Amino acid sequence: MSRQGRNNSKSRDALKKPVYEDEEEESESLTMASLEAVLLKHFNKAEKNANGRFDRIETQLDNMQATLNKHTEEIDKQRIISVKLQERIKKAETTASIHGDSLDQIQSKLADLEDRSRRDNLRLMFLKEGAEKGNALAYLNVNIPKWFPRLAANPPELMRAHRTETASEARENPIEVDGYTVRFTADYSDYISKRRRPCFPVMHRARQQGYQAFLLYPAVIKRIRGSEQHLFRDPSEAEKFLCPEEDNPAN
Repeated sequence: MSRQGRNNSKSRDALKKPVYEDEEEESESLTMASLEAVLLKHFNKAEKNANGRFDRIETQLDNMQATLNKHTEEIDKQRIISVKLQERIKKAETTASIHGDSLDQIQSKLADLEDRSRRDNLRLMFLKEGAEKGNALAYLNVNIPKWFPRLAANPPELMRAHRTETASEARENPIEVDGYTVRFTADYSDYISKRRRPCFPVMHRARQQGYQAFLLYPAVIKRIRGSEQHLFRDPSEAEKFLCPEEDNPAN
Protein backbone atom coordinates (compact mmCIF):
# COMPACT_ATOMS: atom_id res chain seq x y z
CA MET A 1 0.00 0.00 0.00
CA SER A 2 1.19 3.44 -0.82
CA ARG A 3 1.99 6.05 1.81
CA GLN A 4 -1.01 8.06 0.81
CA GLY A 5 -3.28 5.08 1.27
CA ARG A 6 -1.93 4.39 4.78
CA ASN A 7 -2.49 7.98 5.79
CA ASN A 8 -6.05 7.93 4.61
CA SER A 9 -6.67 4.76 6.61
CA LYS A 10 -5.28 6.35 9.79
CA SER A 11 -7.47 9.38 9.26
CA ARG A 12 -10.55 7.23 9.04
CA ASP A 13 -9.60 5.38 12.23
CA ALA A 14 -9.06 8.67 14.00
CA LEU A 15 -12.48 9.86 12.98
CA LYS A 16 -14.18 6.59 14.08
CA LYS A 17 -12.68 6.36 17.59
CA PRO A 18 -14.30 9.44 19.24
CA VAL A 19 -17.73 8.38 18.04
CA TYR A 20 -17.38 4.94 19.68
CA GLU A 21 -16.23 6.38 23.00
CA ASP A 22 -19.16 8.83 23.13
CA GLU A 23 -21.62 6.00 22.58
CA GLU A 24 -20.02 3.99 25.37
CA GLU A 25 -20.12 6.93 27.77
CA GLU A 26 -23.73 7.57 26.87
CA SER A 27 -24.56 3.91 27.44
CA GLU A 28 -22.85 3.97 30.83
CA SER A 29 -24.70 7.17 31.74
CA LEU A 30 -28.04 5.60 30.85
CA THR A 31 -27.18 2.49 32.88
CA MET A 32 -26.26 4.52 36.00
CA ALA A 33 -29.38 6.66 35.66
CA SER A 34 -31.56 3.59 35.35
CA LEU A 35 -29.87 1.94 38.34
CA GLU A 36 -30.22 5.10 40.39
CA ALA A 37 -33.88 5.33 39.47
CA VAL A 38 -34.45 1.68 40.41
CA LEU A 39 -32.58 2.09 43.69
CA LEU A 40 -34.44 5.29 44.50
CA LYS A 41 -37.71 3.54 43.80
CA HIS A 42 -36.80 0.66 46.15
CA PHE A 43 -35.48 3.05 48.80
CA ASN A 44 -38.70 5.06 48.69
CA LYS A 45 -40.76 1.89 48.96
CA ALA A 46 -38.61 0.59 51.82
CA GLU A 47 -38.82 3.94 53.60
CA LYS A 48 -42.59 3.99 53.17
CA ASN A 49 -42.88 0.46 54.57
CA ALA A 50 -40.51 1.29 57.42
CA ASN A 51 -42.42 4.47 58.23
CA GLY A 52 -45.65 2.49 58.23
CA ARG A 53 -44.18 -0.09 60.56
CA PHE A 54 -42.75 2.57 62.83
CA ASP A 55 -46.15 4.27 62.92
CA ARG A 56 -47.83 0.98 63.90
CA ILE A 57 -45.17 0.30 66.56
CA GLU A 58 -45.57 3.82 67.89
CA THR A 59 -49.34 3.36 68.01
CA GLN A 60 -48.92 0.05 69.84
CA LEU A 61 -46.50 1.65 72.31
CA ASP A 62 -48.94 4.50 72.89
CA ASN A 63 -51.72 1.97 73.54
CA MET A 64 -49.47 -0.01 75.88
CA GLN A 65 -48.53 3.18 77.73
CA ALA A 66 -52.19 4.14 78.04
CA THR A 67 -53.03 0.65 79.36
CA LEU A 68 -50.10 0.81 81.78
CA ASN A 69 -51.24 4.22 83.03
CA LYS A 70 -54.74 2.87 83.48
CA HIS A 71 -53.48 -0.13 85.45
CA THR A 72 -51.27 2.14 87.53
CA GLU A 73 -54.29 4.26 88.41
CA GLU A 74 -56.26 1.14 89.31
CA ILE A 75 -53.40 -0.13 91.48
CA ASP A 76 -53.23 3.23 93.24
CA LYS A 77 -56.98 3.10 93.85
CA GLN A 78 -56.73 -0.46 95.17
CA ARG A 79 -53.83 0.56 97.41
CA ILE A 80 -55.91 3.37 98.87
CA ILE A 81 -58.85 0.99 99.35
CA SER A 82 -56.52 -1.56 100.99
CA VAL A 83 -55.17 1.04 103.41
CA LYS A 84 -58.70 2.09 104.32
CA LEU A 85 -59.73 -1.55 104.80
CA GLN A 86 -56.73 -2.16 107.06
CA GLU A 87 -57.67 0.86 109.14
CA ARG A 88 -61.26 -0.40 109.38
CA ILE A 89 -60.03 -3.88 110.34
CA LYS A 90 -57.83 -2.42 113.08
CA LYS A 91 -60.77 -0.40 114.38
CA ALA A 92 -62.99 -3.49 114.21
CA GLU A 93 -60.39 -5.57 116.07
CA THR A 94 -60.08 -2.91 118.75
CA THR A 95 -63.86 -2.70 119.04
CA ALA A 96 -64.14 -6.50 119.12
CA SER A 97 -61.51 -6.66 121.86
CA ILE A 98 -63.41 -4.07 123.90
CA HIS A 99 -66.68 -5.91 123.31
CA GLY A 100 -64.98 -9.21 124.19
CA ASP A 101 -63.79 -7.78 127.49
CA SER A 102 -67.26 -6.38 128.14
CA LEU A 103 -68.80 -9.75 127.27
CA ASP A 104 -66.44 -11.54 129.66
CA GLN A 105 -67.41 -9.11 132.42
CA ILE A 106 -71.10 -9.62 131.68
CA GLN A 107 -70.67 -13.41 131.65
CA SER A 108 -68.80 -13.25 134.95
CA LYS A 109 -71.53 -11.13 136.50
CA LEU A 110 -74.28 -13.40 135.17
CA ALA A 111 -72.39 -16.46 136.42
CA ASP A 112 -72.01 -14.83 139.82
CA LEU A 113 -75.74 -14.07 139.94
CA GLU A 114 -76.54 -17.62 138.88
CA ASP A 115 -74.16 -19.05 141.48
CA ARG A 116 -75.78 -16.89 144.15
CA SER A 117 -79.19 -18.23 143.14
CA ARG A 118 -77.82 -21.80 143.32
CA ARG A 119 -75.91 -21.39 146.55
CA ASP A 120 -78.40 -23.63 148.39
CA ASN A 121 -77.66 -26.44 145.93
CA LEU A 122 -75.34 -29.34 146.62
CA ARG A 123 -74.00 -31.58 143.87
CA LEU A 124 -73.53 -35.22 144.82
CA MET A 125 -71.14 -37.21 142.62
CA PHE A 126 -70.41 -40.93 142.16
CA LEU A 127 -73.61 -42.03 143.90
CA LYS A 128 -75.04 -45.25 142.54
CA GLU A 129 -77.73 -44.49 140.01
CA GLY A 130 -81.23 -44.70 141.50
CA ALA A 131 -80.02 -44.69 145.12
CA GLU A 132 -81.93 -41.49 145.88
CA LYS A 133 -85.16 -43.10 144.58
CA GLY A 134 -86.27 -40.01 142.73
CA ASN A 135 -86.04 -37.57 145.62
CA ALA A 136 -82.47 -36.35 146.03
CA LEU A 137 -83.31 -33.68 148.62
CA ALA A 138 -85.10 -36.11 150.90
CA TYR A 139 -82.33 -38.66 150.41
CA LEU A 140 -79.67 -36.16 151.46
CA ASN A 141 -81.67 -34.81 154.40
CA VAL A 142 -81.97 -38.34 155.74
CA ASN A 143 -78.45 -39.60 155.01
CA ILE A 144 -76.20 -36.61 155.65
CA PRO A 145 -76.68 -36.85 159.45
CA LYS A 146 -75.90 -40.59 159.18
CA TRP A 147 -72.81 -40.09 157.09
CA PHE A 148 -71.54 -37.13 159.09
CA PRO A 149 -72.63 -37.38 162.73
CA ARG A 150 -71.08 -34.02 163.55
CA LEU A 151 -73.67 -32.39 161.27
CA ALA A 152 -76.62 -34.21 162.84
CA ALA A 153 -77.45 -31.23 165.05
CA ASN A 154 -77.73 -28.87 162.06
CA PRO A 155 -81.09 -28.34 160.35
CA PRO A 156 -81.61 -30.67 157.40
CA GLU A 157 -82.26 -27.76 154.99
CA LEU A 158 -79.32 -27.38 152.62
CA MET A 159 -78.42 -23.75 153.15
CA ARG A 160 -75.12 -22.19 152.12
CA ALA A 161 -73.28 -22.74 155.42
CA HIS A 162 -74.59 -26.28 155.64
CA ARG A 163 -73.46 -27.00 152.10
CA THR A 164 -69.93 -25.75 152.83
CA GLU A 165 -69.71 -27.79 156.02
CA THR A 166 -70.94 -30.91 154.26
CA ALA A 167 -68.34 -30.61 151.51
CA SER A 168 -65.59 -29.96 154.07
CA GLU A 169 -66.69 -32.92 156.21
CA ALA A 170 -66.76 -35.17 153.14
CA ARG A 171 -63.15 -34.26 152.31
CA GLU A 172 -62.00 -35.11 155.85
CA ASN A 173 -64.08 -38.28 156.17
CA PRO A 174 -64.76 -39.87 152.77
CA ILE A 175 -67.79 -42.11 152.71
CA GLU A 176 -68.75 -45.07 150.59
CA VAL A 177 -72.29 -45.91 149.51
CA ASP A 178 -72.86 -49.27 147.84
CA GLY A 179 -69.14 -49.52 147.06
CA TYR A 180 -68.87 -46.01 145.57
CA THR A 181 -66.86 -43.18 147.15
CA VAL A 182 -69.30 -40.28 147.22
CA ARG A 183 -68.11 -36.73 146.65
CA PHE A 184 -69.87 -33.48 147.45
CA THR A 185 -69.21 -30.38 145.37
CA ALA A 186 -70.71 -26.92 145.08
CA ASP A 187 -73.29 -26.65 142.32
CA TYR A 188 -71.77 -23.85 140.28
CA SER A 189 -73.02 -22.53 136.94
CA ASP A 190 -71.75 -24.09 133.72
CA TYR A 191 -69.63 -21.01 133.00
CA ILE A 192 -67.80 -21.26 136.33
CA SER A 193 -67.63 -25.07 136.17
CA LYS A 194 -65.85 -24.91 132.80
CA ARG A 195 -63.35 -22.44 134.20
CA ARG A 196 -62.69 -24.58 137.28
CA ARG A 197 -62.38 -27.91 135.46
CA PRO A 198 -58.77 -27.43 134.17
CA CYS A 199 -57.66 -26.57 137.72
CA PHE A 200 -58.28 -30.02 139.20
CA PRO A 201 -55.41 -31.94 137.48
CA VAL A 202 -52.97 -29.19 138.47
CA MET A 203 -54.19 -29.28 142.06
CA HIS A 204 -53.81 -33.06 142.09
CA ARG A 205 -50.18 -32.78 140.94
CA ALA A 206 -49.52 -30.06 143.54
CA ARG A 207 -50.84 -32.32 146.33
CA GLN A 208 -48.61 -35.14 145.04
CA GLN A 209 -45.63 -32.82 145.47
CA GLY A 210 -46.54 -31.98 149.05
CA TYR A 211 -48.50 -28.79 148.56
CA GLN A 212 -51.83 -27.91 150.08
CA ALA A 213 -54.01 -26.94 147.15
CA PHE A 214 -57.33 -25.09 147.30
CA LEU A 215 -59.64 -23.81 144.62
CA LEU A 216 -61.03 -20.38 145.42
CA TYR A 217 -64.01 -18.79 143.72
CA PRO A 218 -64.38 -18.41 140.83
CA ALA A 219 -61.34 -20.37 139.56
CA VAL A 220 -58.24 -19.36 141.53
CA ILE A 221 -55.72 -21.99 142.66
CA LYS A 222 -54.20 -21.38 146.07
CA ARG A 223 -51.06 -23.41 146.74
CA ILE A 224 -49.37 -23.63 150.13
CA ARG A 225 -46.26 -25.44 151.32
CA GLY A 226 -44.73 -24.23 154.57
CA SER A 227 -44.51 -20.47 154.47
CA GLU A 228 -44.72 -20.47 150.68
CA GLN A 229 -48.09 -19.35 149.27
CA HIS A 230 -49.10 -18.65 145.70
CA LEU A 231 -52.31 -17.69 143.90
CA PHE A 232 -52.85 -18.61 140.26
CA ARG A 233 -55.73 -17.47 138.08
CA ASP A 234 -54.44 -19.48 135.14
CA PRO A 235 -53.93 -23.26 135.58
CA SER A 236 -51.11 -23.26 133.02
CA GLU A 237 -49.19 -20.71 135.11
CA ALA A 238 -49.68 -22.85 138.21
CA GLU A 239 -48.41 -25.89 136.34
CA LYS A 240 -45.17 -24.10 135.39
CA PHE A 241 -44.26 -23.90 139.08
CA LEU A 242 -44.56 -27.65 139.55
CA CYS A 243 -41.40 -29.73 139.17
CA PRO A 244 -41.84 -32.89 137.06
CA GLU A 245 -39.19 -34.71 139.09
CA GLU A 246 -41.30 -34.26 142.24
CA ASP A 247 -44.32 -36.06 140.76
CA ASN A 248 -45.16 -39.26 142.63
CA PRO A 249 -47.29 -41.58 140.47
CA ALA A 250 -47.73 -43.90 143.43
CA ASN A 251 -49.93 -41.31 145.10
